[in-house]
Amino acid sequence: MKHQTRLRFELGGFEAEGIELRLSRGRLLYSKTTGPFQAQPPQPIQPTEDQWRQFWEEVDRIGVWAWLPEYFNPNVLDGTQWWLELRHGERKVKSEGSNLYPGSTDVDYTPASAFAQFLRALAHLTGQHDLAFNGEV
Repeated sequence: MKHQTRLRFELGGFEAEGIELRLSRGRLLYSKTTGPFQAQPPQPIQPTEDQWRQFWEEVDRIGVWAWLPEYFNPNVLDGTQWWLELRHGERKVKSEGSNLYPGSTDVDYTPASAFAQFLRALAHLTGQHDLAFNGEV
């Protein structure tokens, strides 16, 4: 991966399963939590150049570069939080949310939403189907 490539994504909530995906020193690392303070060690993943190419094409198609800096639902005090930092070449985005997602207007997101499409793109990149909406890839 090029020096100007960055990927970090986190999704989870208090006392819930969570995932973290990050690109560190050219290695893609995936880790999962099954509850509070129960994190599994990071697992290295080696996507092919073709998988990376498809991932960046999906990011462009979904419109991730135009995501807002914050998606926040003030009507939910707990729930699910997520955080994304993405950079590829000159394009970059930082976006986060709490119980609200790109392409959604409520606490949940649909399989057709931009957020669900992004999760599927991550699942294709990593082979980790638990990233996708209900495991649908």
